Amino acid sequence: MKKPYQIALAIGIVAIVGVILWNVLSLREPAYRGKNTVSYKGKPLEAWFYGSNTTFFYPQTREAAKKAINALGTNSFPFLLSRLKEKRGNNKLYFEFYGTMPAWIRGRLPYPLSGDDIKQITLNYLREIPGGLSSEQVRALADCVPDLHSPRLRLAAFRLILWQYQTDPSFLPLCRKLLSDEHSGVRLEAAIHLGQHGIVSDPREPRLFPLLLAALDSKEQRAPNLELGRNWVQQTLPGAYGKGFPPMLKTPPVFVTTDEPLRSEILTALERLERYLTPEQKARLRQVVRKAQHERKLIR
Repeated sequence: MKKPYQIALAIGIVAIVGVILWNVLSLREPAYRGKNTVSYKGKPLEAWFYGSNTTFFYPQTREAAKKAINALGTNSFPFLLSRLKEKRGNNKLYFEFYGTMPAWIRGRLPYPLSGDDIKQITLNYLREIPGGLSSEQVRALADCVPDLHSPRLRLAAFRLILWQYQTDPSFLPLCRKLLSDEHSGVRLEAAIHLGQHGIVSDPREPRLFPLLLAALDSKEQRAPNLELGRNWVQQTLPGAYGKGFPPMLKTPPVFVTTDEPLRSEILTALERLERYLTPEQKARLRQVVRKAQHERKLIR
């Protein structure tokens, strides 16, 4: 019989190999889907998107992918939408394993990528597609927003649609769906813009007034929204940061991340809803506005 430590060693080796294979396979699709895969200059779009094993975050890879996507235009949309819908990316165990390996081994392994990073970079490309998306494509994008795992990604995807497609028929239904989001920061964002569209939306939506009023009255209620707006990429998973990983990279600050503009947005939404409020609600609104003006000198 083999000694116990030999058995344990063998099991450990098998487990490590399994982790590597699982993570490699979870990040790459089997083959390139043959004739169903769109290509640029004879190379599948997926190859442009991911680059080689360790170059996903390299500027050269990102620029080359952007050039390919822009050249393909909306023909790249099915591929990009699939990046948002699929559960792809490495798990914590692989991040930890990769971080403990010497450089010569890491160079032969796929660089660990979080699913959130893949999706965030996908949103960046969707934001810049020349000519924009068709109404059908906007609807498909809006439909997948509530299912994104990360609230930061849900907010980023919502804001993409807000900034570029808020006149599309899919926008207000998305706002209503996100009023039920599990994260208060996402709920607040949806409420702000549903309220600001009060004339064409349902101004008497019962969740709107209490949500907006509470956020106007309390910095603690606004904080989760501001925190989500601080947009980071090149993430490691919790507890996985270690040797072999470069520092996280911060993207340009394109979201509202300070309190004063957010309060002004909330107040604008409430003012547009005011004509639909009950006398009691109007009185409560005036009270909270006076308090805000007195304590924070709110700019109206």
